[in-house]
Amino acid sequence: LMMMMMTMVMMVVMRMFLDRVEVEVNVPFDRLKQSLRQSKIGIHTMWNEHFGICVVELMAAGVIPVAHNSAGPKQDIVVPIDGKPTGFLATTEEEYAECLERALRLSEAESTAMRERAREKAREFSNERFLDAFKKHIKVLLS
Repeated sequence: LMMMMMTMVMMVVMRMFLDRVEVEVNVPFDRLKQSLRQSKIGIHTMWNEHFGICVVELMAAGVIPVAHNSAGPKQDIVVPIDGKPTGFLATTEEEYAECLERALRLSEAESTAMRERAREKAREFSNERFLDAFKKHIKVLLS
């Protein structure tokens, strides 16, 4: 089902924005980093992913996510900051297409602001934040 949905989403996107879409699979890490630096929008279609590290990685790179409206991305990751969006959530192929269109139609200022909010949200999941919280809880347990 996941693969079928991803294929259908990609078909819709490619029909709508064929000249703006590039699909790459299993690329070397250096190429991935280069692609993230050059990308404005990233698609993540996994349903009910418990967390969504790929979505966090997109956001950390300043890429606007269009993620599945379920589980981790919905509850913890692609959530507003001060009432303003950090990306888009979708469930159906039509919703993905609508979100992609909305993301592509953002003004430069709107896009930049959303990308900065996405980066800010991603920092909540950094190794440093995790380590600080872990130490804090361990100190309480050991007290």
